[in-house]
Amino acid sequence: MVFSAFFSTLVVILGGAFAYLFWFDGMQALHQLNLLDKAAHFLSFFLLNGIIFGLLRLQQIVLLPGLVAYAALTELGQGLLDFRAAQWHDFYADVAGCLTFTLIYVAFTKLIQQYRMIRKQAVLAALERSNG
Repeated sequence: MVFSAFFSTLVVILGGAFAYLFWFDGMQALHQLNLLDKAAHFLSFFLLNGIIFGLLRLQQIVLLPGLVAYAALTELGQGLLDFRAAQWHDFYADVAGCLTFTLIYVAFTKLIQQYRMIRKQAVLAALERSNG
């Protein structure tokens, strides 16, 4: 239940991002600022982190370094190709996407833990009052 609520929250966040891009000319603004490529890198690694986490249930402490290494290797590999260029700004966007997912996940998990603790304290207080 907690994770379904978490992923529902992510869907709302991503829905808002897509609404900005397509309804409010966000795509045009990103294109004018030459950031469309970086936004795609950010979003792809944000989603990659979420999908791998959702499917494999790897801990973020394991998954995050692996994705950062993957991002670095893709840029290094592109630098070795004649028809591609390694751009470290793409790497930074990849890492930012991974970190954003991780931070949202950690914040959501902490909020759920606090909610459960407060709810447990309220139940214990109610039981104490009814027994006392």
